[in-house]
Amino acid sequence: CFKTAPTRVREMLLKVLENLKEEEFKQFKWYLQDSDIVSRIPRSRLEKTDMLDLVDLMLQTYGQHAINRFVLQLLCNFFMFHWR
Repeated sequence: CFKTAPTRVREMLLKVLENLKEEEFKQFKWYLQDSDIVSRIPRSRLEKTDMLDLVDLMLQTYGQHAINRFVLQLLCNFFMFHWR
């Protein structure tokens, strides 16, 4: 079955988030609210967000095209910082 680009991006982001441990997921959400790379997402919108909702929130906040550039950079920076 053919998938649209937004569907592929959503699935990719979800797979990355699903591989995070609970504490790593919490730290990643913190990074989203305190990042210089992308627009910050307000803490109130992130506090009780699960993985599925976070993927949708990131797409709404950053848009389809920006998510490819900026959020992937954010993920790289997060993992580089987290696993030093």
